[in-house]
Amino acid sequence: ESNNYGIQGTLQPTKNITLGGWAGYTTASTLVGDPRSAEVWYWATTLGIKDFGKEGNTLGLIFGRSPKVTGAKLNGNSVINQLKDTGIESSTSYHLEGLYKVKLSDNILVTPGVIVIFNPENNDKNSAEYVGTLRTTFTF
Repeated sequence: ESNNYGIQGTLQPTKNITLGGWAGYTTASTLVGDPRSAEVWYWATTLGIKDFGKEGNTLGLIFGRSPKVTGAKLNGNSVINQLKDTGIESSTSYHLEGLYKVKLSDNILVTPGVIVIFNPENNDKNSAEYVGTLRTTFTF
């Protein structure tokens, strides 16, 4: 079973700038077999700039920590150090995302972007991963 908790907020200091963020915490445990449990934390911050470059366009940046196991127990005993010794959860993954929403018309938006994951799988031995994105939005 799991319990999930989160908080998020947004602040708009000017008409064109929006700041935001969120954080979450999850506890999870087994219902059958050997008792196991884990605690997972994650968070992110965001920046949006409306009318960047041209009216109707938006620049967006997101930076945060991917979900990370910060506590783990097996049969009531902490195993987080053993996980770290094997390379599991030995460091912290970070997520960086940039996007630029381009208004082509009143009905069509195109949003290219890039996502970079540093230390994938919370392991600093893993090379950064890069993902290109392209989204098209049609409104009627």
